[in-house]
Amino acid sequence: YISYNKQKDDTNSYYKRVNCYNTSIMVADLNYEYLEFKEFFTQKKCITDNKQTKFKDETYKDFLAAQSGGRIVKYKDDKILFSIGDYRGYNVAQEKDNFFGKIISLDLDGKNPKIISMGHRNPQGLFYDEKNNIIFSTEHGPDGGDEINFNLNHDDDKIDNYGWPISSYGDHKYNIYDYQLYKLFPLHKSHSEYGFIEPLKYFYPSIGISEIIKLENTSDLDESYNLLVASMGGILEEGDLSLHFVKTNKKLEVLKHEILKLNERIRDMKYVPSLNKVFLFFDTSAAIGVLTLE
Repeated sequence: YISYNKQKDDTNSYYKRVNCYNTSIMVADLNYEYLEFKEFFTQKKCITDNKQTKFKDETYKDFLAAQSGGRIVKYKDDKILFSIGDYRGYNVAQEKDNFFGKIISLDLDGKNPKIISMGHRNPQGLFYDEKNNIIFSTEHGPDGGDEINFNLNHDDDKIDNYGWPISSYGDHKYNIYDYQLYKLFPLHKSHSEYGFIEPLKYFYPSIGISEIIKLENTSDLDESYNLLVASMGGILEEGDLSLHFVKTNKKLEVLKHEILKLNERIRDMKYVPSLNKVFLFFDTSAAIGVLTLE
């Protein structure tokens, strides 16, 4: 399964292209000779990159293709979870008639999409804890306000809302107050006071948050959740270019936060419990790193 930014009118003619995009999935049977991909899932709606749109419709204040999510993980009941960003479309994250700014579930044939949670900006990391039935996710904030989130209520029809762009612990722009933006999207410094889910933890300034995994406990007596969170960014002193270890209790209250400075942008990581190792993809050096757990 590969996620990608899909152009609505995928034609080779420049003059006939429609500059409207969404985050979609292609699929191919795995083999080591040739991968033949076909479309697996795409939503009908798209967001335009026409900058003039912002003067006609405040829903699309801006456009950023990189703010598009795209994480795919295995879920329960023969389903997958899929994260989709808001493409800096702001209001779309609070609209239930599209999948932008959402985490959704899909059947293994790409059908029956269902919104699991909403109010996301750019959900970059995603992990389903099958044992405890918890969805953990990470999300890029604007300037500041990167989040670690959790979802305990995904078994019912209630859609948990994480607040973007109404609540955020970040700013639209560091040290700049854009009156029009704050009038439309206030970024309140509370989630719960406005009916939204509070993050498990947030980071100010941003750390360029990326993938999240949950490590297995070394003892049956250990009732904590041990999370490993990757970061990108470029300022080591702010927690960028590092691995973040976050330990919580069963109430998902943070007990410990430690930082392992690697001086590498960590794009992705995979945990292999049988080997007791974490494999990391480094952007900075274009290398694979191996972390052995004790």
